Amino acid sequence: MGVFAGGAEVTNTDEGPWLEVTSGEQAGERLALLGPTSVGQSRKSTLRLSHKSVAFNHASLLPRADGGWELVDERSVHGTFLAGERLSRGEPAPLEGDAELRFGEVSARFHAGAPAPAASPSAAPAAGEVTISEAELNALRSRVYELELENRGLHDRLVAERARDLESEAARLRLELEQAQSERDRLAQRAARLEDALTALEGAAE
Repeated sequence: MGVFAGGAEVTNTDEGPWLEVTSGEQAGERLALLGPTSVGQSRKSTLRLSHKSVAFNHASLLPRADGGWELVDERSVHGTFLAGERLSRGEPAPLEGDAELRFGEVSARFHAGAPAPAASPSAAPAAGEVTISEAELNALRSRVYELELENRGLHDRLVAERARDLESEAARLRLELEQAQSERDRLAQRAARLEDALTALEGAAE
């Protein structure tokens, strides 16, 4: 079966939304969609697809606040397709029911799964019990995903700033080294002149 960094492998089509690989060496692999799901060759991808046409970070499947899902192409080279149509890079496309997807040359199918049963009007929560709807849960998952992206961006900026600081420090040290070498050469030349003058004085004294 597949290499999954997150989510859960499923075999029951009634377990809610899930993704199934339908072509290539990984055909038949299934992944339950438990939250924001990344697709790509990266080891950190939720669904890792080992195919030359799949980018390192190829696409994402994201839950919407209304309980639905959307597909986003993460600026891949070979494209992300929904029902045969290539998606615009970075623009989310809603997934309406079951849908045929393609990541580069790897085909997959999005299964919406069976709808959750409606809550009984008479089933009121017990005193002190906290309830949360599926839409609210998906919204929280999306927010967590956004915070992870923000944290990753902040980390990248800090690394870039640190690299610039180190480069500036290296440039300063190189300049100091050049100045020290110039001073050493100047002192060596002065010492040579003094030695010549001393030799001349000794010759005159003789």
